[in-house]
Amino acid sequence: MIDIHSHLLYGVDDGSQSFESSVEMLKAAARDGVKSIVLTPHFSPGLFETTHGRFERLVPEAENLDIKLFLGCEYDFSHLNIQDSLVTLGGNGTYVLMDFCLSPITPMVKNILLEWQTRDYRIIIAHPE
Repeated sequence: MIDIHSHLLYGVDDGSQSFESSVEMLKAAARDGVKSIVLTPHFSPGLFETTHGRFERLVPEAENLDIKLFLGCEYDFSHLNIQDSLVTLGGNGTYVLMDFCLSPITPMVKNILLEWQTRDYRIIIAHPE
């Protein structure tokens, strides 16, 4: 099983608040049969400069549980117009996790998404409900 949307990266946003909590979340994922997890904190400028060390600290903990970790992020739609490029899930593909929050899917939104798709990004909706 693969978890492509996780706020397991501690001390970043509305997810785990501590290293210990993240390790407990990893253990629960292992018990549930999860083998890969993409950590997807909410995007903010400078996010990866401040979180890379936390990610690296969790990698050996996950490996001990036979879980492979990847780093990505969850974009709010409103951030699309200020980006030159997007961080993909796992950092080496074309899939981008997008949350529309309260943004309605208007023709303008569809046009912006189409523009990113013409740049070879594939949009995955984080919360389709």
